[in-house]
Amino acid sequence: DEERFWKFVRLCFVTPRQTLRNNLARTHFDISAFDEKVLKLRAQQISFEGFLKLWEEVSASFPA
Repeated sequence: DEERFWKFVRLCFVTPRQTLRNNLARTHFDISAFDEKVLKLRAQQISFEGFLKLWEEVSASFPA
């Protein structure tokens, strides 16, 4: 779902200088499966392909 993907990306950039862990902690997304190294990154440090990979991990927990 492209619309939900872009919503996820926008949430990662809510506060650009904070880590992904801090930006996504206040959301409904389950980030427990993410690698600890990834959660310490800031959104601007992640490539488009990186966001796609993260989205695949997050969206797998959504009901169809």
